Amino acid sequence: MTSAGFQKFFSRINSRVESDRFRSGFSLIPDEWPFQIFTLEDGEFRPFMQRGYKQNDYRYQFLASNPESWMSVFETGSVQLQSEFLGFRLWMFVDKIQEPKTVMLLEVADPFGENAEFLRLLVLPDLLKLSLDRSKLASWIDRILPSIFKLSSPLLLVSEEGSGRDQLLSFLNHYRFGDDLVWFRPGNLPEGVQLREAFGDPTGERLRSSEPVPIVNQSQYIVIEEASNLTPAVQSRLVTIMNQEKGRFWIFESSRDLSEMVSAGKFNSELYSLLNRNQVLVPPLRLQSDQDLIAQTDKFLAQLFCKYQREVKLSALAASSLRQYDWPGNLDELYKTIEAAYFLSRSDEIQPADLHFGLWYRSEADTLNLRQHTEDLERRLLLEAYSLHGGNQVHMAKSLGISRGSLQYRWARLGLQEAAQ
Repeated sequence: MTSAGFQKFFSRINSRVESDRFRSGFSLIPDEWPFQIFTLEDGEFRPFMQRGYKQNDYRYQFLASNPESWMSVFETGSVQLQSEFLGFRLWMFVDKIQEPKTVMLLEVADPFGENAEFLRLLVLPDLLKLSLDRSKLASWIDRILPSIFKLSSPLLLVSEEGSGRDQLLSFLNHYRFGDDLVWFRPGNLPEGVQLREAFGDPTGERLRSSEPVPIVNQSQYIVIEEASNLTPAVQSRLVTIMNQEKGRFWIFESSRDLSEMVSAGKFNSELYSLLNRNQVLVPPLRLQSDQDLIAQTDKFLAQLFCKYQREVKLSALAASSLRQYDWPGNLDELYKTIEAAYFLSRSDEIQPADLHFGLWYRSEADTLNLRQHTEDLERRLLLEAYSLHGGNQVHMAKSLGISRGSLQYRWARLGLQEAAQ
């Protein structure tokens, strides 16, 4: 590779790093270099995500027919293979030699495919981060990722509140959309305001002083939060846009049954027909196996240990209690319940008495309730102070910057008095 070629390539990378557009998630790899990623599932490396191939699910036949040609990658970390693309060199990388979880096939355009060390530096940090980010997801959400990566626009995500939809979208935003997703939140906004914020339609004089940039002008990748809140005119406009535009990717979220709304005449049937082609259910926690539930709980406890450096395990009796609860608040409620038990537990094991079900569940109507969110924050800070100071109220009050009397009042008002006994 010539020095001029390297200089031009690094200049391109530096411009991405220095700009606001730079993210990880393989964003340093040029768009012209196709790649496919395989992840370990049940003892086999299976296709996970890809970019740049014309075929929907491009496969390399020699992976199965001639494994001897690439098995050395698990000893060396990388290996060069025969590319099927003219003017490219095919490289295979693994995230780590010991217990590898991710394999990458990368087509590198000549003359940049000559320098193995340079290519490792280019891809390995993101391969490791991919493995780390996947480990943070609930196992049942991680299992649906490969199928989601293959779906086209528009995509409908059906989920209950707190089911892990936000974590899923964050992952997709990073690894599929280059952190370019933008959110449109119609909520209970009037139709005129929805049209203005989504498409830039003119509005009355009172709102004209601070014209926002319409969502459709902010990005090619758009998330519609709670599609059931869209007004009829906005729904109709979306049908027209999606039928006319082909380069935009739409994701619609819904916690309600849109088919029932169509039957009741409350949702546009044409729009639903478009969304129903690629519908994905984000599974609720109550439908998961006992094994997945306890594994997710252990994952939460490991995260708390990393944050607070106090190791607490789940007792067998507490695990049994977790299995018997139906978790209406899903993953969010599970995490907050375990976090509270972590702070309240006076030993190195969480017992059933440390678990207070229903304390952290918020119905859909409460998601924008400022008082409820404030109480949740208060409750978490009080529990953290309780754990930090071993229940000593004088020290707790001092660290929180309130009087002991105020501490006792808040403790009782938030329902923590019985929890700490």
